[in-house]
Amino acid sequence: MVNLPMLFFALWLLCICPGLWVGCAQEEAAGDDPVVARVADVTITAQDVRAFIDRLPAPTATEQVAGREREHLQTLVDTELLLLEARAQRIGESPAFLSRLNRMVRDKLVQEFKRKAIRVTIPETELAQYLEEQGFNRALRISDIMVTDLETAERVLQEVDAGVKFAEVARKWSTNRETAAMGGDIGRFVTRYEMRPAIAALLFRLPVGSVSAPIPVGGRYSIFKILEEMAMEPAGEMKKEAAEALRRRKFASATDSLVAALTQDLHLRRDEAGLLAFVELLQRGANAAAGGGSFDIVLYRYDDGQLDAAAVIDVSKALDGVALASLKSAEQLDAFIRQHVIPDVLLQAAALRDGISDEEEISTWLKERKRHLLLSGLRGRMLQRHGPITAEEIRQYYDAHQKKFLHPEQFDIQEILVDTLASAERLRDMIEDGSADMGDLARAHSIRSLDVRNEKGRFHLHLHESAQFGGLAEAVMAADVGELVGPVEVREGFSVFRVLSKERKRESFEEAKWAVTSQLRRGKQRQAFNELLREVQDRYGSEVEIYGDRFTSAFAAR
Repeated sequence: MVNLPMLFFALWLLCICPGLWVGCAQEEAAGDDPVVARVADVTITAQDVRAFIDRLPAPTATEQVAGREREHLQTLVDTELLLLEARAQRIGESPAFLSRLNRMVRDKLVQEFKRKAIRVTIPETELAQYLEEQGFNRALRISDIMVTDLETAERVLQEVDAGVKFAEVARKWSTNRETAAMGGDIGRFVTRYEMRPAIAALLFRLPVGSVSAPIPVGGRYSIFKILEEMAMEPAGEMKKEAAEALRRRKFASATDSLVAALTQDLHLRRDEAGLLAFVELLQRGANAAAGGGSFDIVLYRYDDGQLDAAAVIDVSKALDGVALASLKSAEQLDAFIRQHVIPDVLLQAAALRDGISDEEEISTWLKERKRHLLLSGLRGRMLQRHGPITAEEIRQYYDAHQKKFLHPEQFDIQEILVDTLASAERLRDMIEDGSADMGDLARAHSIRSLDVRNEKGRFHLHLHESAQFGGLAEAVMAADVGELVGPVEVREGFSVFRVLSKERKRESFEEAKWAVTSQLRRGKQRQAFNELLREVQDRYGSEVEIYGDRFTSAFAAR
């Protein structure tokens, strides 16, 4: 009997991991690779089964393969049956399918063409120049004035611009008590690598003596002055980070140059009448541009191809916040299309011209993606059978599983977050020698937003919030209750913290609602999948032949 949960898992893997597809032979295989099954005009060989098993994720392969080759063969057979059903339902002819397939083809061809056409090298002299431009070869001594809001920061900046000494303004206004007494001076040199990237990108371009505009820092605002600089030789991670940033910049520049050359080579030209007609539709409203005959309005022409409004509408849907309806002239529309649409159109045209789509590896990839989309489309239709999950179902499931929906381990912590390593070390020393209370230091120095913590630096932290806290959650998880930890470098700066408690609590209904819905949806998916699979097995049973003797012989030694 087929193990349906395992089959469902295997077919799910086929859907999300196209590399698991095997190329089923279309002709009779013999010798070391006998045909062990046939589904309609598709043959499956022993090597196809072995390849499928070998490409399964390692834990699945090691735990589920031994003695279960027949079940994996059945998975391949059932996959072909599902593809027969997808074709019978003409899923491959639907606009949604064709749109998704076209996007995948375009993205693949563009990626492959750029990979072949663009070669980025970074000579040491060029890297050295970039390091100097971006301030990687500087260490800075800086002063800061930290205030609670932008309005206060602007008032502070007005005083500095009026000629009041920065140090005097810092003593008067700065809420950073550690540096305010020293006129804002942090007391040491810092490298770009020691600061948060967003702040470093602004400060390390400024010359000595200059003052920055107000910069948001952890829910507050800081104004910085560059007091002094010292030359340094960047190395290690700092140099690697700079080299990667330069590589990305050069690749983007090379792509722009390539598109500009293709604009000439492929003789791209505007269709003025089409642009004006589309602008007129846009001015009638967003809905007008998405309906009627607007899809076939030609906007640009190039050698062996053209760009119509459908492609522009498709791209605009994927760009959050970019509204076609806001484009009021042919020039505005032209600028939007040249930035967001034309580059990929021309790169794809060049890839097709160069025959990249005919290369065996690319052709195989495109066929795999088409099969993947057919199964995905069929899966979407089967899920419609059971309708949406109701609010009543969600509530009943939550109430019936009292111990199931628990918070990941919750940590109650007290923390001081500051900009520099030296500040964090100094604060930790003060806590350890008992010369200052941690809560008082948090109130005076922590740049963690008050939306997250209370005045004494206390807040709750969950592991699922690790992305929000940039490395803090992982450090907290490894710490013991009561232990003073730090300084720990996190995304926002340097943290000194103490874990006050660890516990697990049941999620409220609102907190658990998404997880409950997800579990119910997976259950319905499994039920719908099993029903569909039984249907296609019955409907196409006569199309299936499994050659048991060949299969037994091929896998007898395994």
